Amino acid sequence: MTLLSLPVEAVQPRPVAAVRKESDNKQKPHQTSQPSLFSLIPITDRHHVEQQRKLASSTFPVTVWVKGRSLCVKSDYNQLLPIYTRGGTFYLAMRLNKGVNWLNGLPRGQYLINHQSIVIP
Repeated sequence: MTLLSLPVEAVQPRPVAAVRKESDNKQKPHQTSQPSLFSLIPITDRHHVEQQRKLASSTFPVTVWVKGRSLCVKSDYNQLLPIYTRGGTFYLAMRLNKGVNWLNGLPRGQYLINHQSIVIP
């Protein structure tokens, strides 16, 4: 059985900074000085996309207020009222009857109702 002898440089790991410098100097053959098609496409982050999302609102005007931990909604018509979380995610659709409607049991937090921010303490 023979042992293979390797030079000391091959056995010891090189520092990461030295590896990066060597790879930065190498030019890849497919790289050109002109920008590629993909570099011209604007990249939007997730927060920007969520701001562009269109949120639904009630069909007819409503008045919304908070009393304690209950949400009160006054409507002159029977309709559905969509409720969204602060991030714009649909949470529930509340069925409204004509008059004052009460919704109990919403978890504490901030909600978007008819493009209005409502906080449940």
